[in-house]
Amino acid sequence: MRKCIVVFRSRLQVMAFLEHFKRRGKYCITIATPKEAKLGCGLSCEINICDVEFAKIVIKSNDLTAFYGFFIVEKIGSRTSTYKI
Repeated sequence: MRKCIVVFRSRLQVMAFLEHFKRRGKYCITIATPKEAKLGCGLSCEINICDVEFAKIVIKSNDLTAFYGFFIVEKIGSRTSTYKI
């Protein structure tokens, strides 16, 4: 299983990002930030991997300056890997 996590340094901007995504009918939920991200406000957004380019547009056009990065979380069996893209 692979998913994409969008990490911000501000909970307010997490919620703003979530609202922009949902308004456009895209899948987006809030989750606890994975410890491997090593930064953030404690909340992040999970999106479909195919929506990363759209997410970049949302971040830039809405001046979400607290954006930290995109992370891929892969679960294979009982092992979970997280890495920044």
